Amino acid sequence: VVLIGAGGNGSSVLFGLPYLHQALLAWGHTSGLDVTVIDHDTVSPTNCVRQPFGSADVGLNKATVLVDRVNLFHGLSWEAVSRPFDPKYMPLKTDYMSTVDLVISCVDTKAAALNLSQANLLVSRFSMKRIVSLVSIVGIPEIEATTGIVNNAILSGHL
Repeated sequence: VVLIGAGGNGSSVLFGLPYLHQALLAWGHTSGLDVTVIDHDTVSPTNCVRQPFGSADVGLNKATVLVDRVNLFHGLSWEAVSRPFDPKYMPLKTDYMSTVDLVISCVDTKAAALNLSQANLLVSRFSMKRIVSLVSIVGIPEIEATTGIVNNAILSGHL
């Protein structure tokens, strides 16, 4: 699972994923979920009001703070990437596209949404034999329209 965005929506999604991980293990899945959270943003004082951050987190990377919390609490080893999501970096790992089953977008800027549109094209090129789902969780119509590409390799939608 790749989660893009660790703000209000992204943090809510992230905090639910360990329970899905535990359920998969309980049902006999050998390894549960492997999650990577991508967000370049840092915690600001205003984030502490409406997102799960405290004053000690101000200035730190959002993805790193949240993934460290989840890993510590649940005994996991999920990964945080503290750079902007960029589709050019997607195929860096040779097995990247063979291991990603779900991309969850919780971005809140039009520029990030445009990058996701470009990523759709890359995913479709690298995963013709698989289905990779891209789910966009946003509340801005321009962004929803921008990421609403559907093709034979990707299911895009809005929850």
